[in-house]
Amino acid sequence: MLADTNLPLRRLLIVSQHRAATEALCDHLSRHGFAIVAQATSAESAARDCAASNPDVVLLDADVPGGWRPVVAALRDCIPAERIAVLASYWHADEQREAVASGIGGTLLKHLDGSALAASCAHWVNRPS
Repeated sequence: MLADTNLPLRRLLIVSQHRAATEALCDHLSRHGFAIVAQATSAESAARDCAASNPDVVLLDADVPGGWRPVVAALRDCIPAERIAVLASYWHADEQREAVASGIGGTLLKHLDGSALAASCAHWVNRPS
């Protein structure tokens, strides 16, 4: 599928330790109008890259070292929490409620097809801050 050229370019920071999965995400989301402005693997690098690249949305893998919570905390000064989406292989109901209660934009499952993932990311970009 080709990118929708009617959409403005949306800037995305991906935080993940899985290189192959990140590359696949980058490839697919770039075809859906996202510019991947940075890729980070930890809370520290995510905060640094977020401040430097000013993304519209952050896609955060729940399996980063130390978990997603420290990354969300590290990003608080550079992006509204509602523009952070946490991506996991599965969500237990209690974990999902905790994630949403933290103020993040939402939770996603890794097995979403690429179009659904792109649509979800676009939704968070378009949310008012």
